Amino acid sequence: MSPRKVILIAIKTLALGFLFGVPSVLANCSDRIASLELVQPVMERLWPRLKAENPIYGQIKDDSITLTEEFDRLSGLEKKQLLEQLKLGYNNNWFDFLTPEEKTEVLKNPGLGAISPYRVHSYDGRLISVPYDGCTRLTLLTEKERFSYYYQTL
Repeated sequence: MSPRKVILIAIKTLALGFLFGVPSVLANCSDRIASLELVQPVMERLWPRLKAENPIYGQIKDDSITLTEEFDRLSGLEKKQLLEQLKLGYNNNWFDFLTPEEKTEVLKNPGLGAISPYRVHSYDGRLISVPYDGCTRLTLLTEKERFSYYYQTL
């Protein structure tokens, strides 16, 4: 094989790796998902207010939040805004809602995790939001996004 062909194959391989590889941000997360025991008291305090303010919040059980049929009628932007109110993400997270006593206790254990462990489902069981790792939460609002997630995790 000529050196020219070898170089061409190497360039194509690098290009494909760049296009279809796992983003380095997702591959290098040093945080972990928070434990349910840490986050549950915060969610139990927030949940009554959330349900009173908006009918999309259905029920909470263990590490799962179920939304009502009303959620499906919203636009994509409205869905994202209402998911933010659940305090599941990295920048908008549950830690800010701990009592001073809880913060003191939690900070005794380094590496507590910022991403909430809750999985969010639609009323018919479709996955809407899921923690990926300690730095990333995936929001799956379309069938394409859900298929991609399921395909990658199988």
